[in-house]
Amino acid sequence: MRLNAILVVAAVSITPVLASEALTDETTKKVDLIGTKLVQEEMTDPSLTSVSRLTDLQALLAATRAGTRVEAEIGLKTTDLASSKFKASFKLAGPIGGSESEARLATLEGLADYVTFSAGLHLTHPKPSHLIRKKQTNTDAVNALKVACTAGKREGSAQQDDKTFGCDTRALRRELFDKLEVKKFGIQVYSLEFRYGASKTFEYLDTESFERMGEEHAGYSAAFSVGFLPLNQHVYFVGLSGRYEKSYVSQPGQQICLPVGIADATQCETIAVGTPLEVTRTLAQLEFRKYVKSGALAVNPRYTHDFDNGVNGVELPLYFLKDGKGTLNGGIAVGWRDDIDSVTLSAFVGSLSNPLGN
Repeated sequence: MRLNAILVVAAVSITPVLASEALTDETTKKVDLIGTKLVQEEMTDPSLTSVSRLTDLQALLAATRAGTRVEAEIGLKTTDLASSKFKASFKLAGPIGGSESEARLATLEGLADYVTFSAGLHLTHPKPSHLIRKKQTNTDAVNALKVACTAGKREGSAQQDDKTFGCDTRALRRELFDKLEVKKFGIQVYSLEFRYGASKTFEYLDTESFERMGEEHAGYSAAFSVGFLPLNQHVYFVGLSGRYEKSYVSQPGQQICLPVGIADATQCETIAVGTPLEVTRTLAQLEFRKYVKSGALAVNPRYTHDFDNGVNGVELPLYFLKDGKGTLNGGIAVGWRDDIDSVTLSAFVGSLSNPLGN
Protein backbone atom coordinates (compact mmCIF):
# COMPACT_ATOMS: atom_id res chain seq x y z
CA MET A 1 0.00 0.00 0.00
CA ARG A 2 2.80 2.38 0.91
CA LEU A 3 4.66 1.47 -2.34
CA ASN A 4 1.57 2.18 -4.45
CA ALA A 5 1.18 5.59 -2.83
CA ILE A 6 4.79 6.45 -3.57
CA LEU A 7 4.35 5.47 -7.24
CA VAL A 8 1.21 7.60 -7.54
CA VAL A 9 2.94 10.62 -6.04
CA ALA A 10 5.93 10.10 -8.32
CA ALA A 11 3.71 9.87 -11.39
CA VAL A 12 1.87 13.06 -10.46
CA SER A 13 5.12 14.96 -9.94
CA ILE A 14 6.80 13.66 -13.11
CA THR A 15 3.89 14.06 -15.55
CA PRO A 16 3.88 17.91 -15.72
CA VAL A 17 7.63 17.95 -16.40
CA LEU A 18 7.31 15.46 -19.25
CA ALA A 19 4.36 17.35 -20.72
CA SER A 20 6.36 20.56 -20.85
CA GLU A 21 9.39 19.03 -22.59
CA ALA A 22 8.10 18.83 -26.16
CA LEU A 23 6.80 21.85 -28.03
CA THR A 24 3.08 21.68 -28.68
CA ASP A 25 1.73 21.97 -32.22
CA GLU A 26 0.44 25.46 -31.43
CA THR A 27 3.83 26.67 -30.17
CA THR A 28 5.64 25.05 -33.11
CA LYS A 29 3.29 26.76 -35.57
CA LYS A 30 3.87 30.18 -33.99
CA VAL A 31 7.64 29.79 -33.95
CA ASP A 32 7.71 28.58 -37.56
CA LEU A 33 5.49 31.40 -38.86
CA ILE A 34 7.51 34.09 -37.10
CA GLY A 35 10.79 32.46 -38.12
CA THR A 36 9.73 32.13 -41.76
CA LYS A 37 8.89 35.83 -41.81
CA LEU A 38 12.33 36.64 -40.37
CA VAL A 39 14.13 34.40 -42.90
CA GLN A 40 12.23 36.05 -45.77
CA GLU A 41 13.30 39.47 -44.53
CA GLU A 42 16.94 38.56 -43.94
CA MET A 43 17.26 36.84 -47.34
CA THR A 44 15.83 39.73 -49.34
CA ASP A 45 18.31 41.25 -51.80
CA PRO A 46 16.97 44.63 -52.99
CA SER A 47 19.49 44.62 -55.88
CA LEU A 48 18.22 41.22 -57.19
CA THR A 49 21.86 40.24 -57.79
CA SER A 50 22.68 37.48 -55.31
CA VAL A 51 21.78 33.88 -56.15
CA SER A 52 20.98 33.47 -52.44
CA ARG A 53 17.84 35.55 -52.21
CA LEU A 54 14.15 35.08 -51.41
CA THR A 55 11.94 37.47 -53.34
CA ASP A 56 8.26 38.13 -52.87
CA LEU A 57 7.64 40.57 -55.73
CA GLN A 58 10.12 43.25 -56.70
CA ALA A 59 10.73 45.51 -59.66
CA LEU A 60 13.74 47.78 -59.86
CA LEU A 61 15.51 50.27 -62.06
CA ALA A 62 19.30 50.04 -61.93
CA ALA A 63 21.57 52.68 -63.45
CA THR A 64 25.30 52.46 -64.15
CA ARG A 65 27.68 54.54 -66.25
CA ALA A 66 27.20 52.04 -69.08
CA GLY A 67 23.43 52.33 -69.14
CA THR A 68 20.14 51.59 -67.40
CA ARG A 69 18.58 48.21 -66.71
CA VAL A 70 15.10 47.27 -65.55
CA GLU A 71 14.35 44.03 -63.67
CA ALA A 72 11.25 42.40 -62.21
CA GLU A 73 11.06 39.22 -60.13
CA ILE A 74 8.14 37.35 -58.60
CA GLY A 75 8.34 34.62 -55.98
CA LEU A 76 5.66 31.95 -55.76
CA LYS A 77 3.99 31.01 -52.49
CA THR A 78 6.27 29.12 -50.09
CA THR A 79 5.61 25.37 -49.92
CA ASP A 80 6.23 23.16 -46.86
CA LEU A 81 8.37 20.08 -47.47
CA ALA A 82 8.63 17.99 -44.28
CA SER A 83 11.32 19.84 -42.30
CA SER A 84 12.13 22.30 -45.11
CA LYS A 85 10.52 25.11 -47.08
CA PHE A 86 10.60 25.51 -50.86
CA LYS A 87 10.10 28.60 -53.01
CA ALA A 88 10.33 29.21 -56.77
CA SER A 89 10.95 32.55 -58.46
CA PHE A 90 11.01 34.01 -61.97
CA LYS A 91 12.80 37.13 -63.17
CA LEU A 92 12.71 39.17 -66.37
CA ALA A 93 15.41 41.78 -66.98
CA GLY A 94 16.91 43.83 -69.77
CA PRO A 95 18.78 47.01 -70.67
CA ILE A 96 16.96 50.15 -71.77
CA GLY A 97 18.33 53.21 -73.53
CA GLY A 98 20.42 51.50 -76.20
CA SER A 99 23.90 52.23 -74.81
CA GLU A 100 26.72 51.17 -77.12
CA SER A 101 29.19 50.45 -74.30
CA GLU A 102 29.44 47.02 -72.69
CA ALA A 103 28.25 46.81 -69.08
CA ARG A 104 31.26 45.56 -67.08
CA LEU A 105 29.94 44.90 -63.60
CA ALA A 106 31.97 44.20 -60.47
CA THR A 107 30.07 40.91 -60.12
CA LEU A 108 31.83 39.87 -63.40
CA GLU A 109 28.60 38.59 -64.93
CA GLY A 110 28.37 38.96 -68.71
CA LEU A 111 24.63 38.90 -69.45
CA ALA A 112 23.86 42.46 -68.32
CA ASP A 113 23.54 43.59 -71.97
CA TYR A 114 21.02 40.84 -72.80
CA VAL A 115 17.29 40.61 -72.24
CA THR A 116 17.20 37.69 -69.81
CA PHE A 117 14.69 35.32 -68.26
CA SER A 118 15.67 33.55 -65.04
CA ALA A 119 14.09 30.75 -63.04
CA GLY A 120 15.17 30.16 -59.45
CA LEU A 121 14.59 27.33 -56.97
CA HIS A 122 15.22 28.01 -53.27
CA LEU A 123 15.21 25.57 -50.37
CA THR A 124 15.56 26.57 -46.70
CA HIS A 125 16.30 23.90 -44.09
CA PRO A 126 15.36 23.20 -41.35
CA LYS A 127 12.18 24.91 -40.23
CA PRO A 128 12.87 27.55 -37.55
CA SER A 129 11.26 25.49 -34.74
CA HIS A 130 13.80 22.71 -35.36
CA LEU A 131 16.60 25.06 -34.28
CA ILE A 132 15.32 25.22 -30.71
CA ARG A 133 17.65 23.26 -28.46
CA LYS A 134 16.23 20.14 -26.82
CA LYS A 135 16.83 21.60 -23.37
CA GLN A 136 14.22 24.26 -24.17
CA THR A 137 10.80 23.16 -22.93
CA ASN A 138 7.42 24.20 -24.27
CA THR A 139 7.05 26.41 -21.21
CA ASP A 140 10.34 28.13 -22.10
CA ALA A 141 9.15 28.73 -25.65
CA VAL A 142 5.75 30.05 -24.53
CA ASN A 143 7.43 32.44 -22.09
CA ALA A 144 9.78 33.68 -24.83
CA LEU A 145 6.79 34.30 -27.10
CA LYS A 146 5.01 36.21 -24.35
CA VAL A 147 7.99 38.41 -23.54
CA ALA A 148 9.13 39.18 -27.12
CA CYS A 149 5.85 39.21 -28.99
CA THR A 150 3.76 41.21 -26.54
CA ALA A 151 6.47 43.87 -26.64
CA GLY A 152 5.11 44.87 -30.03
CA LYS A 153 1.77 45.77 -28.47
CA ARG A 154 3.46 47.67 -25.65
CA GLU A 155 5.44 49.64 -28.20
CA GLY A 156 2.27 50.30 -30.19
CA SER A 157 3.37 48.61 -33.42
CA ALA A 158 1.27 49.83 -36.31
CA GLN A 159 -0.59 46.66 -37.33
CA GLN A 160 -1.00 43.38 -35.49
CA ASP A 161 -0.20 40.61 -37.99
CA ASP A 162 -1.91 37.29 -37.23
CA LYS A 163 1.11 35.55 -38.77
CA THR A 164 3.57 37.08 -36.32
CA PHE A 165 1.49 36.95 -33.11
CA GLY A 166 2.61 40.35 -31.84
CA CYS A 167 6.24 40.07 -33.08
CA ASP A 168 5.41 42.74 -35.64
CA THR A 169 8.89 44.18 -36.20
CA ARG A 170 12.15 42.67 -37.34
CA ALA A 171 13.78 43.65 -34.03
CA LEU A 172 11.13 41.76 -32.02
CA ARG A 173 11.43 38.70 -34.22
CA ARG A 174 15.17 38.66 -33.66
CA GLU A 175 14.65 39.16 -29.94
CA LEU A 176 12.37 36.12 -29.87
CA PHE A 177 15.00 33.81 -31.36
CA ASP A 178 17.63 35.18 -29.01
CA LYS A 179 15.39 34.27 -26.08
CA LEU A 180 14.73 30.84 -27.56
CA GLU A 181 18.50 30.19 -27.57
CA VAL A 182 18.41 28.58 -31.01
CA LYS A 183 21.32 26.64 -32.47
CA LYS A 184 24.05 28.90 -33.82
CA PHE A 185 24.34 27.02 -37.12
CA GLY A 186 21.04 28.49 -38.25
CA ILE A 187 19.05 28.07 -41.45
CA GLN A 188 20.70 26.50 -44.48
CA VAL A 189 19.75 28.17 -47.77
CA TYR A 190 20.21 26.31 -51.08
CA SER A 191 19.47 27.97 -54.42
CA LEU A 192 19.59 27.07 -58.10
CA GLU A 193 19.24 29.65 -60.86
CA PHE A 194 19.00 29.15 -64.61
CA ARG A 195 19.20 32.19 -66.88
CA TYR A 196 18.64 32.55 -70.62
CA GLY A 197 19.80 35.60 -72.57
CA ALA A 198 17.67 36.19 -75.66
CA SER A 199 19.49 36.40 -78.99
CA LYS A 200 20.91 39.81 -79.77
CA THR A 201 22.40 41.12 -83.00
CA PHE A 202 26.10 41.95 -83.20
CA GLU A 203 27.06 44.23 -86.10
CA TYR A 204 30.64 44.24 -87.32
CA LEU A 205 32.85 44.93 -90.31
CA ASP A 206 34.15 41.84 -92.05
CA THR A 207 37.96 41.87 -92.04
CA GLU A 208 38.23 40.52 -95.61
CA SER A 209 35.40 42.08 -97.60
CA PHE A 210 35.00 45.20 -95.40
CA GLU A 211 31.26 44.70 -95.67
CA ARG A 212 28.91 45.35 -92.80
CA MET A 213 27.76 42.04 -91.34
CA GLY A 214 25.49 40.91 -88.54
CA GLU A 215 25.26 37.81 -86.33
CA GLU A 216 22.78 36.77 -83.68
CA HIS A 217 23.89 35.01 -80.50
CA ALA A 218 22.09 34.00 -77.30
CA GLY A 219 23.65 33.53 -73.87
CA TYR A 220 22.94 31.45 -70.81
CA SER A 221 24.14 30.73 -67.30
CA ALA A 222 23.53 28.26 -64.48
CA ALA A 223 24.30 28.96 -60.83
CA PHE A 224 24.20 27.15 -57.50
CA SER A 225 24.59 28.62 -54.03
CA VAL A 226 24.65 27.47 -50.43
CA GLY A 227 24.37 29.80 -47.46
CA PHE A 228 23.92 29.86 -43.71
CA LEU A 229 21.62 32.24 -41.83
CA PRO A 230 21.81 32.16 -38.02
CA LEU A 231 18.66 33.57 -36.45
CA ASN A 232 20.36 35.22 -33.49
CA GLN A 233 21.03 38.94 -33.35
CA HIS A 234 24.68 39.36 -34.15
CA VAL A 235 25.66 36.99 -36.99
CA TYR A 236 25.92 37.69 -40.72
CA PHE A 237 24.42 35.62 -43.48
CA VAL A 238 27.28 33.90 -45.33
CA GLY A 239 26.84 32.56 -48.87
CA LEU A 240 29.04 30.84 -51.44
CA SER A 241 27.93 30.47 -55.05
CA GLY A 242 29.25 29.15 -58.33
CA ARG A 243 28.14 30.18 -61.81
CA TYR A 244 28.94 28.95 -65.32
CA GLU A 245 28.13 31.43 -68.05
CA LYS A 246 28.41 31.71 -71.82
CA SER A 247 27.88 35.00 -73.64
CA TYR A 248 29.17 37.03 -76.59
CA VAL A 249 30.80 40.43 -76.80
CA SER A 250 31.66 42.66 -79.73
CA GLN A 251 35.23 43.19 -80.84
CA PRO A 252 36.68 46.57 -79.75
CA GLY A 253 35.30 49.38 -81.86
CA GLN A 254 37.56 51.06 -84.39
CA GLN A 255 37.09 54.15 -86.50
CA ILE A 256 36.86 53.01 -90.11
CA CYS A 257 36.72 55.36 -93.08
CA LEU A 258 35.41 53.93 -96.36
CA PRO A 259 35.13 55.62 -99.76
CA VAL A 260 31.73 56.77 -100.97
CA GLY A 261 30.49 57.51 -104.49
CA ILE A 262 32.10 60.94 -104.85
CA ALA A 263 35.80 60.93 -105.76
CA ASP A 264 38.15 61.14 -102.78
CA ALA A 265 35.16 61.30 -100.41
CA THR A 266 35.05 59.00 -97.37
CA GLN A 267 32.56 58.21 -94.67
CA CYS A 268 33.89 57.38 -91.20
CA GLU A 269 32.24 55.50 -88.37
CA THR A 270 33.21 53.56 -85.25
CA ILE A 271 32.34 49.90 -85.60
CA ALA A 272 33.54 46.52 -84.37
CA VAL A 273 35.97 44.87 -86.73
CA GLY A 274 35.67 41.09 -86.88
CA THR A 275 33.15 38.56 -85.64
CA PRO A 276 31.92 38.76 -82.02
CA LEU A 277 33.88 36.88 -79.37
CA GLU A 278 32.46 33.97 -77.39
CA VAL A 279 33.22 34.38 -73.70
CA THR A 280 32.83 31.69 -71.05
CA ARG A 281 33.08 32.44 -67.36
CA THR A 282 33.34 30.13 -64.37
CA LEU A 283 32.62 32.32 -61.37
CA ALA A 284 32.85 31.76 -57.63
CA GLN A 285 31.40 34.34 -55.27
CA LEU A 286 31.63 34.78 -51.51
CA GLU A 287 29.17 37.16 -49.90
CA PHE A 288 28.05 38.42 -46.52
CA ARG A 289 24.74 40.09 -45.74
CA LYS A 290 23.78 41.98 -42.62
CA TYR A 291 20.63 43.90 -41.79
CA VAL A 292 20.82 46.13 -38.74
CA LYS A 293 18.44 45.17 -35.95
CA SER A 294 15.73 47.63 -36.97
CA GLY A 295 16.02 46.77 -40.68
CA ALA A 296 16.74 50.40 -41.57
CA LEU A 297 20.07 49.62 -43.22
CA ALA A 298 21.85 46.63 -44.74
CA VAL A 299 25.23 45.86 -46.28
CA ASN A 300 26.01 42.99 -48.66
CA PRO A 301 29.74 42.85 -49.58
CA ARG A 302 30.70 40.38 -52.32
CA TYR A 303 33.95 39.04 -53.73
CA THR A 304 33.92 37.28 -57.13
CA HIS A 305 36.67 35.42 -58.98
CA ASP A 306 36.55 34.36 -62.64
CA PHE A 307 38.62 31.17 -63.03
CA ASP A 308 38.48 31.20 -66.85
CA ASN A 309 39.76 34.74 -67.34
CA GLY A 310 41.70 35.36 -64.12
CA VAL A 311 39.63 38.39 -63.10
CA ASN A 312 38.66 39.52 -59.59
CA GLY A 313 35.79 41.77 -58.60
CA VAL A 314 34.70 43.34 -55.30
CA GLU A 315 31.33 44.99 -54.73
CA LEU A 316 29.77 46.69 -51.70
CA PRO A 317 26.00 47.18 -52.03
CA LEU A 318 24.48 49.44 -49.39
CA TYR A 319 20.69 49.31 -48.94
CA PHE A 320 19.05 52.32 -47.31
CA LEU A 321 16.07 53.46 -49.42
CA LYS A 322 12.62 52.34 -48.24
CA ASP A 323 9.19 51.96 -49.78
CA GLY A 324 5.95 53.19 -48.21
CA LYS A 325 5.80 50.16 -45.90
CA GLY A 326 9.29 50.72 -44.52
CA THR A 327 10.85 47.84 -46.47
CA LEU A 328 14.32 48.39 -47.91
CA ASN A 329 13.99 48.54 -51.69
CA GLY A 330 16.98 50.48 -53.01
CA GLY A 331 20.45 51.85 -52.54
CA ILE A 332 23.84 52.04 -54.21
CA ALA A 333 26.63 49.59 -54.98
CA VAL A 334 30.29 50.55 -55.29
CA GLY A 335 32.58 48.03 -56.97
CA TRP A 336 35.99 47.41 -58.48
CA ARG A 337 37.39 44.85 -60.94
CA ASP A 338 41.06 44.35 -61.64
CA ASP A 339 40.93 43.71 -65.41
CA ILE A 340 40.00 47.32 -66.10
CA ASP A 341 41.32 48.69 -62.78
CA SER A 342 38.25 50.86 -62.50
CA VAL A 343 35.62 51.69 -59.90
CA THR A 344 32.02 50.88 -60.82
CA LEU A 345 28.97 52.61 -59.37
CA SER A 346 25.33 51.64 -59.69
CA ALA A 347 22.10 52.85 -58.09
CA PHE A 348 18.85 50.90 -57.87
CA VAL A 349 15.36 51.43 -56.51
CA GLY A 350 11.91 49.85 -56.72
CA SER A 351 9.50 47.46 -54.97
CA LEU A 352 5.99 45.99 -55.18
CA SER A 353 3.64 43.79 -53.15
CA ASN A 354 3.02 40.19 -54.22
CA PRO A 355 -0.63 39.19 -54.86
CA LEU A 356 0.37 35.50 -54.65
CA GLY A 357 1.58 35.75 -51.04
CA ASN A 358 4.91 34.51 -49.68
